[in-house]
Amino acid sequence: MRCYLLKYTKTMKPGFAGYAKGPFIFIKDTYRSDKALLAHEVLHVQQWWFGVLLFAIIGFAVYGMYPDAYLAMAIAGNGLHIHSLCYGGIRPYRQWCEVEAYKKQISVGRIKDKTLAINALADKYRLNITRQEAARLLE
Repeated sequence: MRCYLLKYTKTMKPGFAGYAKGPFIFIKDTYRSDKALLAHEVLHVQQWWFGVLLFAIIGFAVYGMYPDAYLAMAIAGNGLHIHSLCYGGIRPYRQWCEVEAYKKQISVGRIKDKTLAINALADKYRLNITRQEAARLLE
């Protein structure tokens, strides 16, 4: 089941070929046929959906214990933003998200040389890790 909306674009932040924002995936036109890149971004969308569903479940559980609809809706509604907040503010979470996405990209693309992923993890995502640490995380 497809759980995302995909848009190809001519413009992209320098050094990036694609990105996901909630259920939306944006990929640079020149990477239209790159199934591995799409798999990387789809995994980010799945990570976002997990946060949405988790907070919806927590919201319904709270409503079952304390029938306060406003509290339940506030908790459930925050699921739409929890992935973005955690990704932006919690380095270990951001690292986990990107490592898993690059592992998926490497697997789908049957990529033998992991240099691109290693360099991206070390340089692009404010993870404060070395290339050696990035290589170890991708094993």
